[in-house]
Amino acid sequence: MATSEPDNVTPKPSKTCKGKFLPVCAFLKTDFHVQHCRDDNSETPQQKFALYRKLSSEIKREISRQEDIFGSVVSGPRKRERKICTNCVTELQTLCNNRDKAAVGTFDHSYASSCSTDDTDSDIIVDPETSPADLADVYTGPLETSTPVKRAKMSKLEGPSACSSSGTGCSTSRPRAEDIIGQLKELPLYELGKVARYLGESQVKRVREDIVSMANEYQDLDFFTQLDSGMWVDDRNPVVTNFIKGIAGQSEPIKSKEAYSLVRAVEQIYSTQTLRHVLPWSFAENVVMNSVVSSKLAANINGLSSPGGSYMTIRRWLENQACNPLPAPVGDCVCAFDNDQVIGKTYHVRANQKQKSSVITSVCMAELDPSGSLQKQGQLKPSLWSQNNFETSEMLDYDSEHHTALSNVHYGEVYDCLNAHLTVVHGQLTSGSDEVDTILAQQQFQREWKVCSACQHHNPRSKRLCQNCKVPLSSAAQGEGPNAQQPIAAKRPRETVEEVSFDDAQQCLLESHKGESESTSSEMKQTNDVHVHVKPRDPIFVNPNSFESVKKVFLDLGRDFRIQKYVTDPGEFEVRDWLLVVCDGIPYTIGQKVIADTFRCITCEAVIYGKSSFTDHCVTLHNIEEESVQYVQEFDWVHLRIGFGHYEMNMLRSFFEMNWEAMIKDLSYTLGFRTENAQKYAKKGSDHHKSWELLCIFYEGSLQELVRPYVMMCVEKGEEPTPEGYLNWSKDVKSPNYQFMQEQTLTYAQSILNFRKGVRYNSKDLIMAGKFKHSPIFHGRNHPKYQLIELTEARNDLIMPAPVKDFVHGHQSISASGHPGRGEDMDFQLENLNKRSKAWTPTGVPTEKDWLRTFRNLEKLDMMRADTLRRMGCEDPKNVTSTSSSHTPKKAEILAWRAALRESNFLQNPMEDCVMKSVSGEPLDEQLPNFTHIAWSRRRYLYTVFFQGAATGTSIPDPIFVVPEERTSYHDIRNQTKEVISSKVSELISQVTDEEVKRDFTEEWASVQKKRKEHYLLFHDKVWEVVDNLNTALVLDEPDAADQNEL
Repeated sequence: MATSEPDNVTPKPSKTCKGKFLPVCAFLKTDFHVQHCRDDNSETPQQKFALYRKLSSEIKREISRQEDIFGSVVSGPRKRERKICTNCVTELQTLCNNRDKAAVGTFDHSYASSCSTDDTDSDIIVDPETSPADLADVYTGPLETSTPVKRAKMSKLEGPSACSSSGTGCSTSRPRAEDIIGQLKELPLYELGKVARYLGESQVKRVREDIVSMANEYQDLDFFTQLDSGMWVDDRNPVVTNFIKGIAGQSEPIKSKEAYSLVRAVEQIYSTQTLRHVLPWSFAENVVMNSVVSSKLAANINGLSSPGGSYMTIRRWLENQACNPLPAPVGDCVCAFDNDQVIGKTYHVRANQKQKSSVITSVCMAELDPSGSLQKQGQLKPSLWSQNNFETSEMLDYDSEHHTALSNVHYGEVYDCLNAHLTVVHGQLTSGSDEVDTILAQQQFQREWKVCSACQHHNPRSKRLCQNCKVPLSSAAQGEGPNAQQPIAAKRPRETVEEVSFDDAQQCLLESHKGESESTSSEMKQTNDVHVHVKPRDPIFVNPNSFESVKKVFLDLGRDFRIQKYVTDPGEFEVRDWLLVVCDGIPYTIGQKVIADTFRCITCEAVIYGKSSFTDHCVTLHNIEEESVQYVQEFDWVHLRIGFGHYEMNMLRSFFEMNWEAMIKDLSYTLGFRTENAQKYAKKGSDHHKSWELLCIFYEGSLQELVRPYVMMCVEKGEEPTPEGYLNWSKDVKSPNYQFMQEQTLTYAQSILNFRKGVRYNSKDLIMAGKFKHSPIFHGRNHPKYQLIELTEARNDLIMPAPVKDFVHGHQSISASGHPGRGEDMDFQLENLNKRSKAWTPTGVPTEKDWLRTFRNLEKLDMMRADTLRRMGCEDPKNVTSTSSSHTPKKAEILAWRAALRESNFLQNPMEDCVMKSVSGEPLDEQLPNFTHIAWSRRRYLYTVFFQGAATGTSIPDPIFVVPEERTSYHDIRNQTKEVISSKVSELISQVTDEEVKRDFTEEWASVQKKRKEHYLLFHDKVWEVVDNLNTALVLDEPDAADQNEL
């Protein structure tokens, strides 16, 4: 039976406070605390931690003020420690904010009146120098009967103090800080130095204890994500922090940059005690610096000059980070994979030495719709719709309804760009100052004349001495004089070079223009408004360049993303029926074959690649008749899509390869790529950023030169140039050079620009239009990998179910930064993630454990880096959004290309027919004007080869040649495959009329067929020589017409 509690006994609360300070001890005994702390379960320990840290500075200030009344604090063992509850802290904050003496007297009286019992076990007075962070310690033990502090304890307080039990308040004879400060102001500088030294010596022990208390805080990576400069300073020794604030003239509240300089100053002072300890702020700075420069020497220098640890400290810290599994993805998502590698360096020569390397498959993902359920619908699996029938004419006919709609999008962009460049050229011609003519005149003058730097006299180029003052002219010729010949791009100082806003010119919309481009531009402004976070996943330790390795990648992705067939126990995590996977060209082509030809045995669950191998497995091991074998695709859940970043790179490379001999070689030479290696570098497109600048310069300069004749005609007639007028005028052009340049600029170069613009703004119409208009270059030339990719992607766009099509087209690019015009596809997002991961991997060749730990902690490490840079006042480069593109072409480079075009007369007299030549004057192939028509016929043939099977007896049409030498080289027997050489040899043998010779050749050919290509070529030449001699002999033996008449 429960007993009632006496009225005069204080009720026992469920939790009480941890008495760390004297005012707190007094307040714990009030009825307010007992009443409000009985059931204080409303907040979590983390919330209380933040609250106590926030109030710590107020508590300390109140303690320093209360010490004038109660004296020093008793030092000794703590017999009981309790935690301050939320309500007590709230009341204490109210008392701290009330600075009038009456409130303090009342508070002190409540403490004095509570000191009346002799219970020595309730001593809760502790050292106030203990860090206020200890206020967050959670106490879960039982609470004894609450008893007040024993009055006898007050006698242990250091210094004279008095406490009146009658409630009259307390008083002390201790001098106040204000009085001491007044006296210090009168001391000379030397005496003040003594005081400062005494203050420093008095804090040595406390500073050392503070260093020890936070010596291991840096070990936990999560600690840096919660680090706050203001709270950290409040927890440090107040003598040190206030001294630094006084020196710096800092006032409350402290700004972020000032706070960072304050914490670094505190750590530097602390480091004078010992450099053996690592302090958090300096360590975070050293870690970030090491991730940027990856220098062992730099890390050690920072560690010796600050408490930031050495290089080995950083490496051990990275190695000791937790390697917890990443959380399972939720909702509808997309993933991407690509190879990543680190090649080791060797500095010695060893026998049988092999270069060490580490190659992995890195994976990233983006949760596009965390609450979506589209990928849980089994009826949308790719295997169920990938073989659907559709009208092939929509894909293969150039003028189909589908392609006509895409052409309208393309020409809407052409219309906008034409209008912008017509305005530019019209302004140049009407102003009477054509900068291109000025450049050409200057170049012509420099080729013929030398200007004396002394007297400015004009001398013929062949002269070495000035004809006027006899001064040597070599300095001017060598570029030392003021009139020396300089590259065109250097004529204008760098700071005054005007940028041509390429994006603005491309996006300029005419008020009079109605149609596709206007709706497309309004759509693009609304697509990439949502910020999507791209997250890393566990790497896969294979190189995705073979069938077996790609099969393993798919299996690991299926388990990681919880595909239905790989989940045995669903548990609390969701499962999927299919997944959108993005990769680049080589894994894409391999992956398509792996998806089609990898099967799972329903008897033994074995996964086997190859239809014939799977059939042999079922027949041999399970005694299943070949006709009864069930072919169950293993990867029917994979929806594979090409990464648009790599697709754009190959669009650009194929355009350069196609137009290299005709135009791009001259463009690159004009812009400084003049050596043989530099020319190869530009043609190959090794640096995509530079290749993009070359394309933009080509497009801008070529288009302005193309419209110039039409604008000149309009100026003569007094008419305003318009895009419609230009297109109608160009129909009468007869020059094949002009027609070829116009097609390459307004069709193929424009398609690449439209594609990038569509990716940047996630516009499906511009992306599809760009791929459609550029496809003839892939199919007209020799690009077998991207021929298959283009056809497969175009086919999928037509046969995908509507929900899948909306999902795929709606997320073809992702803006990880949140900027609506900086979208990238997942393959380039993964490239950025791989670059970031390299900064955190240890020097040398990383192990599998290193890779795994890096990718699992990558988000936290990047957050630590961003927070550290932000506190330092340094903007993280990856978060900087520039107002104009750094790869925007400059006006000087565009003028240089225009000058080269005009000087070559490549576009001269567009209304006259001429022999087709390159910009440098070399002849071009006769079929080049029919490029698009021939390329489209090759596209139709390749579709039948890839998806329907090639017709018997048909062969692929020849590719389109740019120069005659390409045609000769293509048909050279030495450049053919063994199959083609074999057919040629068989044809030659059949032409031999001598049966005995023919029989010998046939027997010899049977043995040659087992050898290498070189033997094929030798035998071909041998047979060809015999057949040629026989034909010559037959011709010589035949009587001529005169002999026939005589007979």
